[in-house]
Formats: sequence, structure tokens, C-alpha cells
Amino acid sequence: MDDAPRPPAAPGPLASFLRLVVCGGGIGLLSSGAVALLAGLLPRAVANALITIASTGGPPDGVRTGSRQARRRSPTP
Repeated sequence: MDDAPRPPAAPGPLASFLRLVVCGGGIGLLSSGAVALLAGLLPRAVANALITIASTGGPPDGVRTGSRQARRRSPTP
């Protein structure tokens, strides 16, 4: 009989989903609340766009932001 230790079993789908809800779902809940608060000062579409950019780490690649880094061109080969 083999007495070698067995690696722990992978978490099941329910455990994985619960981990996503607890650890990853907080950002979605916080950003929803932030949109609701900011919508009192700005149009809801603008508030949603600002919070989306802030919660995802910034604008997508290729979008000009007006900063020096965005205006700097890379040398062409």
C-alpha cells in the first residue's frame, strides 16, 4: 500500500463561485454604489464611464489621455 501524501483536491465549482463572490464581487458592489453617489452630481452615463475607467485600471490601450506619455510616439522601424 502506498503511504505517500496525496495532493489536496481541487475546489469544487460551488467553492470557486463563493470565492469569486467574496473576493471579486466586492469591486462590482463598490463601483455600483459609487455610480449612484456620483450620479447625483453628473449625468448617470458620465458617472458610469468614470467609475468604469477607475475600477478597471484606466482607459483601454490606444485611447489618448492627453498626458505626455500618451502623446509620445514610439520610433518607427
